[in-house]
Amino acid sequence: MPTLRLDLDPQTFRRLTQSAVDERRPIHWQAEVLLLRALGMPAPVHLAPSLEAVESQGEPNARQR
Repeated sequence: MPTLRLDLDPQTFRRLTQSAVDERRPIHWQAEVLLLRALGMPAPVHLAPSLEAVESQGEPNARQR
C-alpha cells in the first residue's frame, strides 16, 4: 500500500488532533478518514471508533459510580 508523508503546520496539526479526539480515533487513522471523505470515498470499518473506545469516553455506568 502506498504511504504518504505530510508536513503539517502547527495549526493544521492541532485541528487534526482535535478532530481525532472528537471522533475518538488515533491521529493517523483520522488523517486517513479525512482524506477519504475529501475524495468522496467511504472509510473502511477498521477506521471506525470501537464501541469500547466510545463507551470509555462516555459517562460512567452504574458499576463505576
